[in-house]
Amino acid sequence: MSFLYPIGLLALAGIVIPLIIHLWNVKEGKTLKIGSIAFLGESSSQSSKSLKIKDWFLLLLRCLIVMIIAFLIAGPYIQKKLIRNGQAGWILVEPQNLNSVYQQHKKSIDSLLKNGFELHQLALEFPLLKLSDTSNLADNKRKKLPLSSLIKQLNNQLPPNFKTIVYGDLKQSSFIGALPAISLDLEFHQLNNKDSVLQKAISAYWSVNDSLKVLVMNSSSDATNYQLENFTPKNSHLEMKTEDGESFVKTKTQNDWIKVNNKPLEVAIYSDYRTDANYLNAALRAIRSFTKRKINIKTVANSSSISSNEDWVFWLSEKSIPLHLTKKSSIFLYQKGKMQPMQTSLILGTAFKPKLYQRVKSDSIDLEKIWTDGFGNSILGFEQKNEVNIYHFYSRLDPQWSDFVWSESFAKALMPILFAKPNHLKEFGFYPDNEDERRIASSENLLKVNKKGSSGKIKKQATIQQSIADWFWFIGLVLFLIERLVTYKQQKNLQYGR
Repeated sequence: MSFLYPIGLLALAGIVIPLIIHLWNVKEGKTLKIGSIAFLGESSSQSSKSLKIKDWFLLLLRCLIVMIIAFLIAGPYIQKKLIRNGQAGWILVEPQNLNSVYQQHKKSIDSLLKNGFELHQLALEFPLLKLSDTSNLADNKRKKLPLSSLIKQLNNQLPPNFKTIVYGDLKQSSFIGALPAISLDLEFHQLNNKDSVLQKAISAYWSVNDSLKVLVMNSSSDATNYQLENFTPKNSHLEMKTEDGESFVKTKTQNDWIKVNNKPLEVAIYSDYRTDANYLNAALRAIRSFTKRKINIKTVANSSSISSNEDWVFWLSEKSIPLHLTKKSSIFLYQKGKMQPMQTSLILGTAFKPKLYQRVKSDSIDLEKIWTDGFGNSILGFEQKNEVNIYHFYSRLDPQWSDFVWSESFAKALMPILFAKPNHLKEFGFYPDNEDERRIASSENLLKVNKKGSSGKIKKQATIQQSIADWFWFIGLVLFLIERLVTYKQQKNLQYGR
């Protein structure tokens, strides 16, 4: 047995409390009844205290209870073997999908089990799973982790080259953060679920001709697209309400209401690269023309010309952005760093995938990914500081870096970023959240780019830290009940003078 937090064993010092209570035993004198005081001599006042332990059994119970509490604080666990000698590999299935997975892949799963594979849950600690458990396991009480976290855990716990086959629903929302270099022999089989489409209003505003425009996200397993719609009574999938003179809209399947904006959007562009600023300016003007949104765009040569009242600041420069601009604005800025040449695609969350030729090496893994390259690395990362939305761009708006600025996807990809007002990451219309239905296009490419070789035979025995806290809780409860029973009997005996 080992402990996750050995420092918690310092709580064992609490054993001195029941020990002091039992040692500090003051014996009371007995009253002797006599017939006459004539037999008494000169009295002398005497008192005595005896440091003597009695009720050894009760003392032992209380000390054991303190020890159990200390062990629970320290987090007890045992090392449990994950694989047996000669085991061919693992099959991992999301518990809630076991029934549909087995129906779709019955022949291959039966064959693997016959050849020595073992069936496990694709969940925390990867418990064993039986085919008889094809009942609905959607209410599984185990903590649900992102698929990327589970793959990292598998990679750390299983030996190199261990055959691991995962059956699941490979959604982009299941991957948070970049995958590590994987040494497992890992396969992923996509679950063929029926396509579902999510509709969500992410922005609404009054246009220059006083019509109500709603930007609606349509997310399916293939892609997430954005459609600008005019709100009319004929829009059966849109709803509107008015409170305190302000209007709000949402789709009928959406829980949160989106406030309708009536103010112009103020945008300022500062750039050390004239060509980059021209491409961005053209894209913003195209968005303004298409959406009929009131957008004021200005390109400045001096940062002092930008006020803190701008809704958006596009800082196309590697210089540090002035502090007065980081107060209220949403900021899109060029990230500094070493340039890396590559040949891949720019994943924008839409059906369009421009070619990416160069990127800046990412210096942070803490940013939320908005756009990525084909390997899952962040190209546009988001963070929120003091209620300011900051977007870090790990490339450049330059044709030598990508053909992004030449494609129609440039303006379309900017629209949800420009209009959405995220107060929390889950509210991103363009960011993969739990509602996003998009799937990874190719699990093979996703995993192979992170594959690292491992030669030689498997030498280590894979183990897992299995918590045994439940055992200690049970033992502690039993000891507490016994202690209470013994104490009650002693008090009852004293009450009746036994």
